[in-house]
Amino acid sequence: QKEGIVTIPPMGYYKDKNSGKIIIKNEPAGIVKEIYSMYLDGFGFKAIAEKLNKDGKKSPSYYQKLYNDKNQGYNKPAITLKYLWDSTAVKRVLTNEFYTGTLICHVEESDKAKKIRHKVPTEEQFRHENFAPVIIPKEIWDKVQKLIEAKKETKVRASSGKPYHRYTGLLKC
Repeated sequence: QKEGIVTIPPMGYYKDKNSGKIIIKNEPAGIVKEIYSMYLDGFGFKAIAEKLNKDGKKSPSYYQKLYNDKNQGYNKPAITLKYLWDSTAVKRVLTNEFYTGTLICHVEESDKAKKIRHKVPTEEQFRHENFAPVIIPKEIWDKVQKLIEAKKETKVRASSGKPYHRYTGLLKC
């Protein structure tokens, strides 16, 4: 394990303060796996959030408070104060490569004078493969990323609370 790089890992993980090791926490990791599974079954971000809320599954902010005693930022939407899911939180889980065990650093840079942030080109980012235990296998993560990109290009939207067919928007006549 590389020390000092990750302060607080994402939902599903816990960083031991004494050893610096990152370990998987079963309950939140199970929710992460469920999110990936639902997305591959055709549910969209909003439909997944609605199902998680209906099933009483707690959001990432709940587990940050539970394991790290970290309160939310003042700029978070009111729904997250109740530890409920929204589509943005679902998207963050689905697009976070950390779940494959890979840590990516230097993704954004800040210009303090102009008070702006901008993305750093992929080739300038720092990748740490096998940094953490794997919750989502790389091939599943890659499949989800391709699906997200394909839906962006075809502007596919699922109806509320229902999955769309897994090949919607991917096949063309």
